[in-house]
Amino acid sequence: MSIRSAAIWAMAAQYAAFAIQFLVSVIISRFFLTPAEVGLFSIALAAALLISVLQDFGLNRYIAGSGMLDAAHLRVCSSVAFLFSLAIAGLIAACAWPAAIFYGDMRLVPLLLIIASSYLLVPFSIVPSALLTRDMDFRSLFVVNVGGAFANGGFALLLAAMGFSAYSLAWAMVAQAAMRAVIAQW
Repeated sequence: MSIRSAAIWAMAAQYAAFAIQFLVSVIISRFFLTPAEVGLFSIALAAALLISVLQDFGLNRYIAGSGMLDAAHLRVCSSVAFLFSLAIAGLIAACAWPAAIFYGDMRLVPLLLIIASSYLLVPFSIVPSALLTRDMDFRSLFVVNVGGAFANGGFALLLAAMGFSAYSLAWAMVAQAAMRAVIAQW
């Protein structure tokens, strides 16, 4: 794939995922969730994102830029991804109760636990996505990212319409991670 094609596919993936997320956010905010419910999820997500900044920790860049990668290196990278995801999910879960106490809202506990569970699925897409980047196969990476965005949006809308409140957004994160993992593994 040429540099120009790679750049176009990479930009298309970012813009398409953003457009899907924006449209879903508008629909959910307008028709299904109250500002308080969206705010509750936002607090939970912000708390989780503070911890999850460690998720990638350069593994994508290492795989994409490494001169030689054999099966042993990829197994080590996968193991590191699993360990970091387990640690991040554990940290988010451990922060659930203190965050709920700090904000005075116990609904944050299950929200953060659901969000934490989504990080357990992330390792299944990290190494395959990094390999796609390494191979400059941004068309396939587009499918991984946009497929995840569609899963997130579809689940968020469906569950919000069914009355799952802020939990619909958290479960949508699990659906997105699962879809990204399935597509990336495929």
